[in-house]
Amino acid sequence: MSATNDGAGHLSFVSDIYGSANGNRNANLWATADIGVGLGFAFTDWFSVNLFSRYMVDVLDSIGNQNYLSYGLGDLEIGVKITPFIFERNRNGGLNIGLFPFVSIPKGTQPEECYPDTIDGFYTGQGGIYRHFTTGEFDYGGKFLISYVTHTDIPAELDGNIGYFTHNKDRKGNMLSYGLGIGFLYWNFIPYIEINGSEREDKNMGSRIFYLTPGVKIGNKNDSSLNLALNFRVDGRVDKETTRVGSSYISVGEGATPSWSFNLSYAQGFSFYKQSPSPSTISGIVTDAETREPLCAMIMLPDTLVKTDTMGNYCIQPTPGSFIMWVSCEGYISQEQSVVIEPGQELPVSFELEKIHIPIVETTGRVMDRLTKTPLVAKISFPETNRESFTTDRTGVFKLKLPPDTYIVRITAEGYIPYTTSILLKDEKILLKDFYLLKQYGKITLQGINFAEGSAEIDPVYYPILDEGLELLRGYPNITVEIRGHTDNLGSAETNLILSQARAKSVMNYFVKMGIEPSRLKAVGYGGAMPITTNDTEEGRAQNRRIEFYILGE
Repeated sequence: MSATNDGAGHLSFVSDIYGSANGNRNANLWATADIGVGLGFAFTDWFSVNLFSRYMVDVLDSIGNQNYLSYGLGDLEIGVKITPFIFERNRNGGLNIGLFPFVSIPKGTQPEECYPDTIDGFYTGQGGIYRHFTTGEFDYGGKFLISYVTHTDIPAELDGNIGYFTHNKDRKGNMLSYGLGIGFLYWNFIPYIEINGSEREDKNMGSRIFYLTPGVKIGNKNDSSLNLALNFRVDGRVDKETTRVGSSYISVGEGATPSWSFNLSYAQGFSFYKQSPSPSTISGIVTDAETREPLCAMIMLPDTLVKTDTMGNYCIQPTPGSFIMWVSCEGYISQEQSVVIEPGQELPVSFELEKIHIPIVETTGRVMDRLTKTPLVAKISFPETNRESFTTDRTGVFKLKLPPDTYIVRITAEGYIPYTTSILLKDEKILLKDFYLLKQYGKITLQGINFAEGSAEIDPVYYPILDEGLELLRGYPNITVEIRGHTDNLGSAETNLILSQARAKSVMNYFVKMGIEPSRLKAVGYGGAMPITTNDTEEGRAQNRRIEFYILGE
């Protein structure tokens, strides 16, 4: 029994056929059959009243051609289903908790002590053979109900109940009952399986009984439905007799608990309260196609944009019709799906997204001082991107793992001019790349440039040496440099000063001619005032005749 009530104003009519047959050591064949009729009305979404009664038949085909037939009405059962805790009322998931108190009114046929009539060789009477069609008293009881519908593509409904049935005057027939069931909601086709148990308070009146019930329900309970169930006794031993306790008749034994039975019922529903049409609903879950982990994704319809929750679930109430659903998640291949949904329809649509495969290129190298080749602890960053920067180790070594692309890289170290360059990563191959930094206020000497005596003209043979300085200026497009000219001590100091200035200016003019901005360059002659070695030898004087780059900064 489900804890879910029908909607307010819903009237339901149920007709039921029950039957079983078996044989035992004292009879060739016995059989039971019932035709039941029920009526229920839901006053609200959480309160309904239900009535049920049945016409009952017992047949005994006994050894010795003493055959018996008994028939008559059963008691009238009136129950009230109360569902005060409705946590979600749809097939997309939810929990309902309720109560079902009921009373049995003794309207059934009393059993006869003898069978005075015969029909076609059967001794006939009323009130039951193996069963008693009435207890003869007002009996009452109740059940605690709980139902849960899962949030899955094919929802599963889990139902549980526990109840107690008591006789008004005598406690010997009191009975505890319990049951569990699960059904799979394939819209208008619902297969299910249940297990139900019961036991008498007085153990002398019967042992614990369990029934396994597979079944299938076809249709919609709010309109019409057909239900077929088979009941198989899987535990408990029973007697074949019935009994009477005080003024009450209590059905026990194999007649009341046969080894198998079936139920075939038909339900027809009618709605009397005018309700707003149920909204169309699309719900489901978005997961990783490989790991099945839930994803936080965006789901877009023509007029709706929603985001899944942390468990990947979503629920949308769109305008009925046909349209395209589009699902996207960062790092995954987007999906789209055509959907057609009718008014009031609940449609499950789930998505499994595949990750975007991003190839990775490994880049490794060192950061070093440009002149001394000393390793540097440097910071490597990627301007105008969200990528995190990182720092090399003490040996200047770095390792990068990045998708193929062209990257702008900036390398900085304390006391050094920042260096910005671009690198191209492709083909998922390892790229070896070293970076060299210029020390701020450092000096770079261009050795081997010789001028004619008393001349500032540069012989083209020395252009390759000047191109080393040109490469430096192009590699660091933001630095400013002082070009310093030096001479040896031969000649007057004044002459050497003018000559060194002219030679520095010649070098500067070469760089400007090659495209370097003049504002980045400054030419200064120092004559022989700043020797780097002795002027007493020809070798020393050659080293003192030099051009130097002095790094001023950015």
